[in-house]
Amino acid sequence: MGKYKNLLVNVGIFGLSAVATKLMAFILMPLYTLYLSTEEYGIMDMATIMVTTLFPVLTLLISEGMLRFTLDDKSKAAFYITETMLVMLASCVLLAILLPVFDLPIFGGLGRYKIWFLLSYAALCFPSVMGTVARAMDQMKLIAYASILSALIMGVLAYALIAGMNLGLMGYFYSYIVGNGSAILVYLFAGKQYQFIDFTVWRNNASLRKPVV
Repeated sequence: MGKYKNLLVNVGIFGLSAVATKLMAFILMPLYTLYLSTEEYGIMDMATIMVTTLFPVLTLLISEGMLRFTLDDKSKAAFYITETMLVMLASCVLLAILLPVFDLPIFGGLGRYKIWFLLSYAALCFPSVMGTVARAMDQMKLIAYASILSALIMGVLAYALIAGMNLGLMGYFYSYIVGNGSAILVYLFAGKQYQFIDFTVWRNNASLRKPVV
């Protein structure tokens, strides 16, 4: 019965974290449509689309590979997790190099907010990967805590900055970055995920990388 209980708990945690995120997006939609101009809403939509599109492309979804190999052999977890975090960082650097591309008219004015777009990408990238690390290291409850906290902070900040302070699109970027950034802090400190990043182990286990054939 133990494994079925764990299965139900895990399903409940994933469901709760997904509901928290989707519910907050639903609650915030009237705020965005009411307070953002048509141009600002279009840029926000473009930023959201590009972030979610580029994440799997630039990272090659290495986090899914990390999950699989870490579940197979937790003794090598530090290597797989460190490797994954370095790929995440490299994807941010690559995106920074590509930022001038977003000045093209096809991106609907997103080029004026290039730095904030880059920060939004990082704010999505790292919590997503850290959530996968939590799955790999049996920190299931942490996923729900991080998702709920980030959704609440994002929602409160969005209403305060957009409706209260009339910051418009910048209010959206601030709330998105800080909200998702709070999840990073939960994973780092409540989950102590910093202990899984070990550059010595990473350097000494390069042979674990599988050759591409």
